[in-house]
Amino acid sequence: LKTMKEELTNSKTAKLAKEKGFNIPCMDFIDGQGDRSSVMGYIGDTFEEKLLMAEEFILYFLPTQSLLQKWLREVHNINVNVNYYNDKITPIRWTVFIDTTYIPCKGVTYEQVLEEGLYNALNLIEI
Repeated sequence: LKTMKEELTNSKTAKLAKEKGFNIPCMDFIDGQGDRSSVMGYIGDTFEEKLLMAEEFILYFLPTQSLLQKWLREVHNINVNVNYYNDKITPIRWTVFIDTTYIPCKGVTYEQVLEEGLYNALNLIEI
């Protein structure tokens, strides 16, 4: 049985998310050197203790795509949906809708298209 793994946003999307106000503590983050790191590599018995130790090194968090999608929906009322089409009429297999607006995306997988949709959705937020 293949286990399903949550896909992290890429650093470009994660950086934009921080600029737009996303600040939910996540396990993975980008540090001051631009490297990916994990809170779990820090000393402490709980996530909260490890997060406290890592805090000064965190430039921005790397959320999972589903967490960022939920944040956009719950905090900004922006719904990002990915649809799959497999017919002779639609040459594009994956499409993204932000609310009811169609966003053309280039991607082979659900995750690639969702990433593009999340990035586009973040750009709709005015700060």
